[in-house]
Amino acid sequence: MKIIDEEELKADKVLSDLKKHLYNDGLIIYPTDTLYGIGYNFFSVNAQIKLDLLKNRNNIPYSVAVSNIEMISNLTSQSLKQFKLFNKIYPYSKMTYLFKLKDNIDIKLVKGSNLIGIRIPNKESVKILIDFLKFPITTTSVNFSGSPPLNSSDEIKKMIEQTEFSDDIILVDGGKLPLSTGSTIIDFSGKKIKIIRRGDDYDKAKKFINDLRQ
Repeated sequence: MKIIDEEELKADKVLSDLKKHLYNDGLIIYPTDTLYGIGYNFFSVNAQIKLDLLKNRNNIPYSVAVSNIEMISNLTSQSLKQFKLFNKIYPYSKMTYLFKLKDNIDIKLVKGSNLIGIRIPNKESVKILIDFLKFPITTTSVNFSGSPPLNSSDEIKKMIEQTEFSDDIILVDGGKLPLSTGSTIIDFSGKKIKIIRRGDDYDKAKKFINDLRQ
C-alpha cells in the first residue's frame, strides 16, 4: 500500500500518478467530509470486482463522488430541477442523492440497478482530485461488510495490510476524522422525494421535504 499525505493532492505530479493508478484499475482510500471513502474509477468493472472481494460485498452497488452538477447530468437521465433547488438552499450537504441511471451507462457498473447514488463532497482535497480526474470515483465506507466503518488512517492501514489487495491501494492520509454517522441518503428518483437513510445533515433533508409539501 502506498500512502500519501492529504496535503500532497495539491501537487500535479501526485494527481497525475493517482489518475494513472485509477485508470489501471487501482483502488484509492481518501478522507471525505463524513467518513473515509474507498473507491475506484467508476467505469472500471475490474476495480469493482477487487473492491467487492475486499469488502466481501457483492449485490449492493456503490455510490459515486463527483465535483459538480455537470458531472451528475452525465450519470442520470432525469430532470435535476428539484435537486438543483435543494442544492441551492443546502449546497455541499453531507448527502448521497439517488437518481435514475442514464440509459447509456452499463448497468453492470451499478450491479443491475436502475438507480445511482451520487455525492458532492465538500472536502477541498476530494474536489481537487475529482476536478483533475474528470471522471467520478466510487465512494463507500472503509470496512469489511457488516463491520463498523473505520475513520482513522492508522486503523485503516492495519485493516488493509491484512488483505491481499494492499498493493492495489493508495491511501490518502487525512489522519483521524471527526465522528460521523455517514451521509443521509435522499431519493430524488421518483415523483416524491424520500429519505432512505438517516445520517449527517438529516434535518436539512427533512426540512426541504416538509417545505415542498406545504
